[in-house]
Formats: sequence, structure tokens, C-alpha cells
Amino acid sequence: MEFASEMLVKALRSGVKLSHVPISLHPDVAGRIPHLRTWRDGMRHLLQILIHSQQLFYYTGFTLFWIGWVVTILGYFTGIIAIGPFHIFGIHSLTVSLLVATLGQTVWAIGLFWPLEKFQNSNCIRN
Repeated sequence: MEFASEMLVKALRSGVKLSHVPISLHPDVAGRIPHLRTWRDGMRHLLQILIHSQQLFYYTGFTLFWIGWVVTILGYFTGIIAIGPFHIFGIHSLTVSLLVATLGQTVWAIGLFWPLEKFQNSNCIRN
């Protein structure tokens, strides 16, 4: 199943012309146990698509990293701002902003190291 999605992604990236070929679907034999495993096959399909999208990780991580640090630095220099019962840039919002920055750094690192040959190998997803 992941082979079809890999072929589709590579064909679209290389600019190959795609066309529709009509086929007929034959009903399954009654009483046969289905061979598809919904969650496993869906996850393998999703991972196969994500393997080919380095920019998704790179730009998302970069944005999260800098948003987290900008909020942290703003909170450090402005101090706690009270708006009614809410305290902006208190310890909790600074902790969340540092967690966002850490998450962004991790996702950004995945985007940076994604082009390595070991990640481009389609056999990295095992059964």
C-alpha cells in the first residue's frame, strides 16, 4: 500500500503526466478475512508521505522556535502584565513559550537532517 503512495509522490515531484484508467472492481468473496489493517496501513501511508516533505518540518520548526523565543524575551523584558484575573508573561506562559521553542528546535532539526540518505531510503518503514 505504501508503494502506491511513494510512486504517486515521486511521479508528481518529477512532473510525470498522470492519467485516469478506469477499472472494474470485483466484490470480495463472502467470509474471507480482510487483509488490510486500517491503523497500521494508514500510519505507513502517512509516514511515506512525510518522508518526502522536508520543508514541512523545516519551516514549521523554524517558525515555532522563533515564536517561542520572541515570547520568552518579551516576557523577560516586560515583566508580568495583569489583565483582569489573567497574568500574561508569568511563569506559566514563559514555561509554555520555552516548551514551544524546544519543540520548534526539535522539529527544525528533523527538517535539517531529513535529506540524509538513510532517511530517503524507502525501506526505513518496516512491517
